[in-house]
Order: sequence, then structure tokens, then C-alpha cells
Amino acid sequence: MAKYLNYISLYTSKDNKALFNTSEMKLHFKFIQKFNFYMTKLECDGIGRINLIMTENSSEHLNTKCFGSVLDTFIFVDSKIKTSDEIYFYYFKVLQELWESQKFNLTPLKQVLDKVKYYDNWEYTYKKSKYNKSKKCKIALIMKVDYEINLFIKINKVNSREKLVLFSKINPTIYIKDELNECCKKSYWKTDNLFVIELSNKRDFWEYDILSETLKFIYPRAEKNDPHGQYDLALMYLKGQHVIKDKNKAKYWLKKSARQNFKKAISMLNDW
Repeated sequence: MAKYLNYISLYTSKDNKALFNTSEMKLHFKFIQKFNFYMTKLECDGIGRINLIMTENSSEHLNTKCFGSVLDTFIFVDSKIKTSDEIYFYYFKVLQELWESQKFNLTPLKQVLDKVKYYDNWEYTYKKSKYNKSKKCKIALIMKVDYEINLFIKINKVNSREKLVLFSKINPTIYIKDELNECCKKSYWKTDNLFVIELSNKRDFWEYDILSETLKFIYPRAEKNDPHGQYDLALMYLKGQHVIKDKNKAKYWLKKSARQNFKKAISMLNDW
């Protein structure tokens, strides 16, 4: 029974943390995001992981450990590999050698690598279009991946141009499906004019109004004037957790929480 590697993780050694902040590293992330995304769409029999460790040391080491159905591979990657073409051909060589050494079926690997070899922006529809009751508007949810995973509402009104509205971002992660499921568990038309996107907690949600063309994130704990909930929502806006980072909105909710004497909010405002 064939086993396939499910995803790639990217790290740096302790002495090379600064590498994560380079533009070259973003190209590595971009390749890895695309690779991981397409690998998750394959039917995989085994569980596996490639751990890439960026280093300024030009020597390359390959240490493969196999046990049970789990394959954990550690590869030291030279940070001098900087251009898109260099990154693609380097990974292609390393991955193909790894597949051959483990006697894996090369077909799925080649299929995935064919899809990720282009380094321009790409998009994928993860929630298909849904019409409102009047059939005058349809909305789909799409993801566009560059150096981050950007989530958009794609709006198509009758006799109008297509419109994209950014509503969330996912940081580089190996758990793309889980992240998508957490922030976009369910979507539906609440009324003919209101489209709703629910989080997995079934409590918090986005609401898009096609008439006013406005998007609002609804966090009931904060809306109900709970000071702790207002503080938590402020943190979400500061960190960009489920919502787009927005310091103004974060400060707005911190102030509302602080007015109710919530100590953490007061402390954070004092340090602002």
C-alpha cells in the first residue's frame, strides 16, 4: 500500500531566526503553501511530514526516519536558494529523490508539482456560488494565495461587475483545511440581501449586505456589552485572528471594555 507525504513544515535553526523575515523566505512559504494545499486534495494512505530547516550553512543533510505509517523527514535547506525557479527546481529534486528512496508512487507528486510550478497568484473556490431567493445575486467564497492565504467573498449581481471583498486571512500553516473550516464552517443567505458566514463555534459570524455593500463581523459577547468579550474582540483585531488586523477597531473595543473597568483592557490602553 502506497504512502504519501501529506505536508511540508518550514523552520529555521536557532541561530537563523532572522531568515524568517526575508523576502526570499516568503517565496519558500509560497511554494510550501501551494504544495500543502494540493497534497491535502489527494487520497493519502499514510501520514507524513517533511521538516525543512533553513540554514546559512551550505551543506545539505538528509535524515529519514520511518516507523509505522508515519514518515518524518528532516532536510536542511540552504538559504542562498532565493529565486522562484531555484526554489522550485531544488524542491523538485529533493522531493523526487525522497519519493524514489521510499518507493512511493511518483504520479501524485508530479501532479502536485505541476500545479505549484507557477509562482503567480492563484485562487481556489472553497464554497461554491449560492443564489439569493430572487436569483439576482450569487455569492461564492474563494481563497487567493500569495504569501498569505486571503479569504474573499465573491459577489456577482445581475447587470453588475464582479466584486471581491476580503474578510479574513490565514497565516502560513500546514493545516489549511482545518483553518478554513474554523473560520468558514457554514455560509448561507439569511435574507434576500444578507449573506452570512459562520465560524465553527456557531456563535460568531460575518454578515454581508448586498444593498449597502457593507461587511460586518458579529461577535455576540461584545455586542451584548460583555467587557471580557469586548476585550477578546479587541485582541482578535490586534492579532488578525479570524478578522483583518485593524488597530482602530481594536482600540474602539478596548475603550468600551475599559469603561466597564475591565483591568486587562485598562492596562493595554495605558501601554498603547
